[in-house]
Amino acid sequence: MRPDPDIQTCCDDTGQPLLRYQQQAGWLQVTMLAESTLPHTQNMMQVFYQVLDKLDPDRVRVDNRQLRGRLSLADSYVLLHSLPLPRRRRRMAVVEDPAWAEQVRFMETAVRNAGGMLRYFYDEEQALQWLLSE
Repeated sequence: MRPDPDIQTCCDDTGQPLLRYQQQAGWLQVTMLAESTLPHTQNMMQVFYQVLDKLDPDRVRVDNRQLRGRLSLADSYVLLHSLPLPRRRRRMAVVEDPAWAEQVRFMETAVRNAGGMLRYFYDEEQALQWLLSE
C-alpha cells in the first residue's frame, strides 16, 4: 500500500513523529503522535502552531487518541502559560480518550477562559458535527 500524498507527518530532530495532518474540505485534521511529556508536548505544540500559521484553517479537528500518556495538571498549567496567544480565533474540536476526562476538562476550561473556541469530544463524528456547525 502506498502512503497518501495528502497526509503530511512532522517529526522532531531525531526523526520521531510528532503529528500528522491532512487538509479536508473546509477544515484541517491533525493527529498528535508523540509521548505526552512536557518537553515532547511543547515541541508538538510548536510544530502544531507552525502548521496552523502555514495553512491558516478556520476549523481544526485534533485527534489525541494516539498520544502516549497525558500531562499532569501542573504540567498542563505550565504548557498553557508557555503557548503564544492565538493570532485569531479558530474553531477547534479535540477528540480524546475518555480515560483522560479529568485532565481534558482542565485544558478545555483554561483555553476557553483565554478566549479559545475549543471543545473536547470522545467521539470523532460528534466532534466533526460540532466543528462544521454554524
